[in-house]
Amino acid sequence: MYLPVIHENASDAIYKAGAQSKRIARAVLENDQQKLIGGGATVEQAHLIAAHELVWEVLTLLSARYGAGALVLRNGAASTTSLGPRLIVTVQNP
Repeated sequence: MYLPVIHENASDAIYKAGAQSKRIARAVLENDQQKLIGGGATVEQAHLIAAHELVWEVLTLLSARYGAGALVLRNGAASTTSLGPRLIVTVQNP
């Protein structure tokens, strides 16, 4: 099994390509999410709700583009066979 390794620094191509995610995260945090969801939640809850919806939207778009998606995401049948191809290792800078 091959495990991709991502080094959290600007010289790692995969890490660099993921810079968009930081922009998206900042946009989620900068928006007044409580107004967007109609109030009734704390700011922290509103951010969590927005991030949760964002993750599902991204998964939906990826599934539409690349196929039905991983079996483990459809039926929850986690095993080393189903999860192995989806594992990565991240090396953080101290």
